Amino acid sequence: MRAIVFDFFATLTDPGHEGSRRSVYDAAAQVLGVPPDVFWLAVTASFTERATGALGGAAETLREVAQRGGPHPTRAGVAAARTALAH
Repeated sequence: MRAIVFDFFATLTDPGHEGSRRSVYDAAAQVLGVPPDVFWLAVTASFTERATGALGGAAETLREVAQRGGPHPTRAGVAAARTALAH
């Protein structure tokens, strides 16, 4: 099956990387101080908002999704999560 897949920031991704998506989100959740399962649910529930840019840029989107899962992330946490999601 062929599909167009978007990543956290609504850019096209290689479908071959879908198998590692959860572990990447788990790494981002860890540096944001959000339980991985809670972060995963917030990420998947926010797809339309993320894909349409309704939550803002990368940092704003990470901050909003993390807050939906619990704490208010620090700037350092958001920066670390952006790095985790880039791999």
